[in-house]
Amino acid sequence: MLGSTIPSHPFPIHLLDNLTLLYVKFILHLEYFTLPLCFNFKTIKNMKPKLLLAHKYKKLGYIITLPALVLMVLVLYFDFNFPFLTYVAKGNGINMEGLLFFKMPTHNFTGDVAAVALITGLLLLAFSQEKYEDERIAKIRLESLMWAVLINSLLIIVSIILLYGGYFLSVMMYNICSPLIIFIIRFNMVMYFDRKKMQREAVL
Repeated sequence: MLGSTIPSHPFPIHLLDNLTLLYVKFILHLEYFTLPLCFNFKTIKNMKPKLLLAHKYKKLGYIITLPALVLMVLVLYFDFNFPFLTYVAKGNGINMEGLLFFKMPTHNFTGDVAAVALITGLLLLAFSQEKYEDERIAKIRLESLMWAVLINSLLIIVSIILLYGGYFLSVMMYNICSPLIIFIIRFNMVMYFDRKKMQREAVL
């Protein structure tokens, strides 16, 4: 992949390898600490009160996630930005020595703000308690976590095999949020159908 021709891409080419390396490290750390928990239900059940936020934070998660998602779409596909978030460096620019080794003479932080807000909102949605917590919900949450990690890992494997250069980095950019999104979608779908099933059984 490193030796392939890198197509035109909005990211600076010289950041490609460093950003990819940082992302790979992030995913490896995430899955290193997550997979052991996925196969130890007792650990999840015992740690549940410490890992989850109060139910009230779920509403805050929606309030943050929806505007952040809209802003992220505008930034990525319509080149939107807030002028007041533009930074123009003095002299030689920002030298992030020891991290990415690059100089940034000017940068608009609209995309950065949108990304941080989106991840924060998704975390609040994913790790807020339900109104009534029990072992059944804890089991659904655990299974959803397993599905999210496994599906995201498969997506990464497919991307590594089929995509190269800037296209690979583009997919990795979206992949940063995909474990949380998959987890939230799967968890809420199962909860919805589970409630419907319980309602039908109560009527019968």
